[in-house]
Amino acid sequence: MTQDVKSCSTESEVATVCLSECIDHGRKGMGTGYANIRLPMSAGYGRHQALAHRFAYVQANGIRLEDIAGKVVRHRCDNPRCVNPKHLELGTHKDNTNDAVVRGRFVVGSRHVNAVLTEEQVRSIKASSSSSSVLAKQFGVGARTVRRIKSGEDWKHVE
Repeated sequence: MTQDVKSCSTESEVATVCLSECIDHGRKGMGTGYANIRLPMSAGYGRHQALAHRFAYVQANGIRLEDIAGKVVRHRCDNPRCVNPKHLELGTHKDNTNDAVVRGRFVVGSRHVNAVLTEEQVRSIKASSSSSSVLAKQFGVGARTVRRIKSGEDWKHVE
């Protein structure tokens, strides 16, 4: 499976990711699209496995998996089956989450499966001068949740 990715047509699109076609890892995968591969013993990895896109990244960049420990290899193409090194970049978990939010792949607010509140209720909480404990009882959530909403730590997308 390949995915068409926007190509740059002008130099003004410097910030746009200019990518070639995705390269599918060709494996069944784990249901999420990612796949483990058995690492080659000849590369000095012994009998270990790694995610295919992580191994593709280190091979293309002449480094070892140990060199990227604690980091994530992000898909600039948003295709977890892709192992094209041009589509992969190193980052942090926070970078990866930010990518998901910016690209609309991160479920927030009342659309989240565990959401108790709606956006309208959150607006009411933010606008209220009542105490956190009163609001918590009124909306069926914890006082800490109310404090985090009022401080802007949670439900940041709601004004």
